[in-house]
Amino acid sequence: MRPGTLLRVAHLNELVTFTGVGVCRRGLIGCRQRILWARTARNEPIALNPAFNEYGYYVAHQATCPDGKRFRNAACS
Repeated sequence: MRPGTLLRVAHLNELVTFTGVGVCRRGLIGCRQRILWARTARNEPIALNPAFNEYGYYVAHQATCPDGKRFRNAACS
């Protein structure tokens, strides 16, 4: 996939722009799974699971990350 490709995201009414690939981590926290990075129309970054679902939509990684709760707790500290 090339940077600039438009992607459809589940539960998001707007297309996002693919910017690159990465790994789910923040310091020692993270599941270390491969993720796709994209930007919304408001230029906010969003991490996506690399495989789309059966309907052709990508899913936000924060919705499926097993370490998602630890990310939220780290942000509040």
